[in-house]
Amino acid sequence: MISRSHLIMYVLLAALLAGCTESPIERAVKGKLLPSEANIAVNDYCKSCHVHASLDPKKHVEQVQPKFPKNHELRSATNCLQCHSIRLANIFRKEDRSTTRPHGKVIDLAEVPRPSDQPAPRPKAAAPEAENPKKKNRKWYFFYLF
Repeated sequence: MISRSHLIMYVLLAALLAGCTESPIERAVKGKLLPSEANIAVNDYCKSCHVHASLDPKKHVEQVQPKFPKNHELRSATNCLQCHSIRLANIFRKEDRSTTRPHGKVIDLAEVPRPSDQPAPRPKAAAPEAENPKKKNRKWYFFYLF
């Protein structure tokens, strides 16, 4: 028969081991899950936030994939973590999330000229010398600091 002290020790050991297990999102980020399981873990994690509560993963993929160029590797991506990266919070840093977006698509949609499309600026001509070269034109940059 098990004594009370042994029972208490087993309960404490079980609680300690349960606290050390990784959550599904942690295992997905570390690559320990199959891609289909990782997608489920990431979707559940994203839906826990009020901003993404109504996220439909299949519809999201259907909307985003055509935005990438035809030869881009993310056009055929099926794993959420191929486009989205997550660094979970720990003692030393806060949670960090980022998304890979189709390069240049936002500029194309806005119809703004790209920097490569604009002509190179011409160098300015030298300014004529002032009448009194010893007099310096001083500005009070000190006040701009505040």
